[in-house]
Amino acid sequence: SHTDRLSSEAGDFRPGIVHRLDRETSGLMVIARDDDTHRRIAAQFKARMVKKEYLALAHGAPAASEGRIDEPLGRSLVDRKKMAIRPDAEGKPSLTLWRTVGSLGPFRWFRCFPHTGRTHQIRVHLKSIGHPIACDYHYGRERDLTLSAARGRKPRGKEPVVLERHALHAFRLSFRHPDDGRPLSFEAPLPHDLSTLW
Repeated sequence: SHTDRLSSEAGDFRPGIVHRLDRETSGLMVIARDDDTHRRIAAQFKARMVKKEYLALAHGAPAASEGRIDEPLGRSLVDRKKMAIRPDAEGKPSLTLWRTVGSLGPFRWFRCFPHTGRTHQIRVHLKSIGHPIACDYHYGRERDLTLSAARGRKPRGKEPVVLERHALHAFRLSFRHPDDGRPLSFEAPLPHDLSTLW
């Protein structure tokens, strides 16, 4: 730990945490050391001033190399642990822009730019266009992935699993410094499991 002083704005169970990631999502998080900084950065998230970029490995090859998913999200009517496209009054506006940046066998790498911050947004949005994220136990197909399977080949004998979580990584965050307003941008390299597939 770099400090023993963290904001109390998020409560005792999440000290300093300005925003959250899904449990298995790797990458960047913003943590504030004091309450005033926490409030100022949280206000940027609320006002949708923070630019977010994620990398995702997902099934299939879209017809276009980039696109826009503008579909409202809300709790699933079938499974309350999941989110779903909800065009009814319960759905909240949700927007994700995406671009493909590479392929791996039957999978494609997506750069995703969520303009809103809904629970499971990228995971549900990519599934809604037919490209669920690899190893997403809620919205995807498989629970783990070997390198052969990722390349679309049959494994030879007992092969080690390289991915056992959904393939989603919070890659870049850009926002304004809470004191002087200067632009800040941060990147997190891919962790070992995803960099192996990259």
